[in-house]
Amino acid sequence: MAKKLSATEMTRRLDAFDAMLIEHPRMEETGSRLDALVAQTRSRILQHDRKLEAAKGRPIKSAELWVQPIVGPSGSGKSTSVSKYVDDVYASPQVADRAIPALIVTMRSSTRTPRQLQAQILEAYGDPSASAVLVERDYSEAMVNESIRKIARDRQTHLVILDEASNALQGIHNQLLMAKAIKSLVNDGLFSVVLAGTDKVNSLINCDPELLSRSKERIDFGRLRHNEEDLRYFMKFVGDLEREIIDLKVMNNPIGLAGDVNACGYAYDMSDGVIGIVVRVLRIALERAFLEGKTDLDWNTIGTAFRAWKDIEDDSKRYDPFLKGVRPATAKMIETVAGIMQ
Repeated sequence: MAKKLSATEMTRRLDAFDAMLIEHPRMEETGSRLDALVAQTRSRILQHDRKLEAAKGRPIKSAELWVQPIVGPSGSGKSTSVSKYVDDVYASPQVADRAIPALIVTMRSSTRTPRQLQAQILEAYGDPSASAVLVERDYSEAMVNESIRKIARDRQTHLVILDEASNALQGIHNQLLMAKAIKSLVNDGLFSVVLAGTDKVNSLINCDPELLSRSKERIDFGRLRHNEEDLRYFMKFVGDLEREIIDLKVMNNPIGLAGDVNACGYAYDMSDGVIGIVVRVLRIALERAFLEGKTDLDWNTIGTAFRAWKDIEDDSKRYDPFLKGVRPATAKMIETVAGIMQ
């Protein structure tokens, strides 16, 4: 029996794997679109503030802002892309120390009402009033929005990203409540809102005509398709992923993830073209291999990890190329793209 890796060495290898960032083809688009949304939001807020000053205390209509959907299946790279965007924003020398231009709020499955959403936003800011909002007897959605507005202006927030937004969308009643809550945030001109989640996000936006009218064109993180452009990217991604794994000494030797049609077909068919799933399955496979004292992967371990991932996701209907073989259509397209890439 092979000598097991020490816990320290196993953790080093897995930490190195977790820290890798192989860019999704939508990552650059996400950054560009969110930069544009921030610029438009900032401009509209400044226009509103000038009108408010000119009104000399008289009421004026709020500056209505926007909703940006980022939609894709679990593991498709949405959270990674928005997290990288926020990291890049914070790293900019133009951003003041206390400024939070883009605030990420990871939605809990327990978030069901406008009050709970407001409390989560305040909590993300680190505001001590977050817990009080949940129990106030004289609760007013408008008054809490005004409190959030003051914090947002103080911290120069133009974008709030509701990550894992689908967590809060269980049933049509919840969708209607959350649509109302989000609509009030953008209609009251607090900030623009990014909704990152599964296809349930589309249902949320479509259930309220006014919210739909405030929505930007969605950024689609759906699966890469059976066409030349997407498969070319997929094959490049898998190859880059393995090279990074070797360079960071996560594994000692390559397995050849994109070494031939069959290998690339396994990766494509097990993930259905969702590159994040490739990463998740490999993470499970690596941990299994390390616990068995191995420093490299083989296809049997990856196949076992794939089936373990299916159990975790309760996805028994997903096609298993390790049992059934690579789909003929996948193999044919990979052969075509591989020939073009040579």
